[in-house]
Amino acid sequence: MPSLSIHGVSITQLLVHRTIRTSSDFVLQHRRSLRISSVFLDHGSKTAPPKVKWYQETPGSDSHGSHVIPDQEDPEAVQLKARISQLEEELKQLRDGGFLPKHDLLAQMSAEERMEVEKELRQAELDDAAEDRFCSGLDDHSTRRSIRSYKGKPIPKVAAKWAGVTVTAPVSSQDQIYIDRLNGCVIQASTNNKDPASGKELWRWYSRCKQSIPTFLQYIPEKVWAVLWDSQCHLSSFKADRMEHLRVLCEDMLTHKHELSGTQKLTYVEALFLKGEHGLAFGHWEAEQRVLGHDGDLVEAYWTVGIRMLVSQGEPQRAQEAASILLDDHPGRDPTILIPIITAWNQLGQSSSFQNAWALYISFRERSGDSARMEDYDTISMSFLKAGRKDLALAVFKDMMLAGQESNVNSTILYKRALGIVGNIQSSSVSTSQINNVSLEAMTVLPRTFQNKFFYGSWIKKLLGMDEVDAAAAVVELMYERGMRPDSKHVNGIIGAWLRSGTAADRTKAEIMAWAMIQTRMDFAWHRRAQARQGETTQKFSVSESKDGVHVPSSIQRIVPPATIETFSILVLYFLRRQKYAQVRHLRNLLDPAEIRPNSYFMNHLLYAELRSRGHEKAWQKYKLMTQTVQPDLETFVCLWDCMKRSIEEPQKTHGMGIFGSIGPRQLFCEMSTWFSKVTPRNQDRVRKNFEKELYEQIIRCFCLSKDLEGTLVSLHAMSTFFGMYPSEDSVRMLVLQIARMDSAESTVQRRRRASASSKNNVAKVTKVLEALTERRQKFLTDKGIDQDSFDAATIMKERSNILSSLLRVVLSRSDADTATVDSNVQKVAWEMGVGGMDLGYTFITSEG
Repeated sequence: MPSLSIHGVSITQLLVHRTIRTSSDFVLQHRRSLRISSVFLDHGSKTAPPKVKWYQETPGSDSHGSHVIPDQEDPEAVQLKARISQLEEELKQLRDGGFLPKHDLLAQMSAEERMEVEKELRQAELDDAAEDRFCSGLDDHSTRRSIRSYKGKPIPKVAAKWAGVTVTAPVSSQDQIYIDRLNGCVIQASTNNKDPASGKELWRWYSRCKQSIPTFLQYIPEKVWAVLWDSQCHLSSFKADRMEHLRVLCEDMLTHKHELSGTQKLTYVEALFLKGEHGLAFGHWEAEQRVLGHDGDLVEAYWTVGIRMLVSQGEPQRAQEAASILLDDHPGRDPTILIPIITAWNQLGQSSSFQNAWALYISFRERSGDSARMEDYDTISMSFLKAGRKDLALAVFKDMMLAGQESNVNSTILYKRALGIVGNIQSSSVSTSQINNVSLEAMTVLPRTFQNKFFYGSWIKKLLGMDEVDAAAAVVELMYERGMRPDSKHVNGIIGAWLRSGTAADRTKAEIMAWAMIQTRMDFAWHRRAQARQGETTQKFSVSESKDGVHVPSSIQRIVPPATIETFSILVLYFLRRQKYAQVRHLRNLLDPAEIRPNSYFMNHLLYAELRSRGHEKAWQKYKLMTQTVQPDLETFVCLWDCMKRSIEEPQKTHGMGIFGSIGPRQLFCEMSTWFSKVTPRNQDRVRKNFEKELYEQIIRCFCLSKDLEGTLVSLHAMSTFFGMYPSEDSVRMLVLQIARMDSAESTVQRRRRASASSKNNVAKVTKVLEALTERRQKFLTDKGIDQDSFDAATIMKERSNILSSLLRVVLSRSDADTATVDSNVQKVAWEMGVGGMDLGYTFITSEG
């Protein structure tokens, strides 16, 4: 018998191993089948009839009408029992060290080959047993899949250079699987410890090794601990389990007598505090004071951790004592550590706590000098505002405005003047007892130059920029307290911010304030009308009187500034977005009794509301009505061109004629060009700057959809002349498609049927003509000795516009062979569009140019 090669042994191993696994699966599968069938096969029971499922019942029978024959066993069941017995016997032989007696390939093996195969089979069974044993103890199904996904993959081998960065432990072959996987993750994390994915995978296998191997932690070397720590430190600081991982690592290292570094000790303290073990965290922190509290590298980090914990626990006094140790014993440290303590004092809300907070603020200013940042002042000012001390917050804002200037009214100077201090203050000498002797009001005096609504307005504007709307409202309250009436634009900003915040309470406050301002404005207008008529009785209007039954929130009793058109615009935009059209109409009706003329912003939102509701005709009517007193802007025509496009696309509503019957793209373009010619040169420059590509293409699209070639040609040159806009590639494509679709005079249904066959043909023809015109123009320029490579961007775009106008003229000449007639018609259209007498490009591009 020829001897088998090594390759033959590998094939044998594969066959036998598959046979074992298949046999095991077969036995388990048919054991379940046998148990399911045992109800029908066991007929010895006299107490209960056999159970029959609904799907096993025959039509017209009940649940007890089963066809089980007790005296005759099912032949299929007999065959199944025999097969199971045979497989169990074969499995027993394999477990005892034998092989399948009837397998021809195994029978041909020598004794040495059988021993090799047996060794491989036993190792495979050990690996499977280890896998099943570990996976069976896991509750996470995704973790089980992750373990099983490694089956059949090569376990990473540890190179010699990684010997100190891997775990080596005397464990069984089953547990070695997890050690090898962990080592692979350790190596990957050590080469790129900033990769969150590798850190996450390393932590997963670290947890599995701890769960599977009880003595695992005692075999971890120093470098592996370092890799584990670095990998978890580089996880996102916003990840919730980052600090929990670091806490577990610290406790594992402490359990196995591994000394923690100073940074690790502080991290452990923070992690304990975040977990809620405050007493244990403070105990560890105080125990490290003798070493870390005086360590030059970690002293600031140590005291910062303690101060933050004390502040979080509501103990500003202890936090202030800790900050004094840090700042007094270690000069040059960052004084911003005092800011959270100031906030903590303010949160107590007591008179003495405000004095402590102010004393600490003076100390902060003295320590920081000119290095204090605007963000620091903002944080301190906000803490006073939220605590209800608007006067102290105002003093902090005043100091911020005076920062970097020589002034004798900042808070530090006022403190010295009140206490009779000459020279610099010793920061540590600023105490509450000194402030108790002087009224806080004396140290928060506002200079006369700041006692105006513009100074307060700048503060309100800054707070709104910080999204601190309630704080801005508190500043308005402070203005009332100091006898100062806020300006309408400041209150409008607060109303708009409240409406944008999204909360129901803020929206209610905004509506109440806005309606109160409108009522104030209407009352003012009523008094002015009464005075003009010399006491004659005139009708007095109220915001609560509405023809549509609009509910208006009850007005506040305080005097508020009168509404402006900005107030109306903010409300109308808010109501339109919420589709409260009755409120919009009510606002529109209140403009007259309030004697306020609408502006373009207000008008544009009304036009957009009609656009969204597909009321194109109403949009044009409102435009014509309101422009009697309102000057439109560019955004007005953006909305009107959108209406025009919608109306052309819906011919069943407008009969294909445009917005209203006779009003089409030519008339709208005339309206726009007339408006543009009347605005000032400065505003014309602003319009050119804001004229966007989208509006240009929308205008071209409207002319293309209406199949107006003359109008398209005129609009190309008019927009380049007035607005400095030239056709883009998208515009060229629209024109080509327009011309291609105008070739057929068939009905809509017939055109749709033939579209697939003729569309590409027509586009190709038009494109060919365009290319021919381009080549002629290039040849003409070359013959004239003009270098086309030297053209700038503006010249190139102008040439493109002229070539397109030539293309349109070529198409127009197909119906009117006379060139003069084509040019005459184009000029007539130009006058109709309000741009008559303008240069409309070349007549034709021929070989002569």
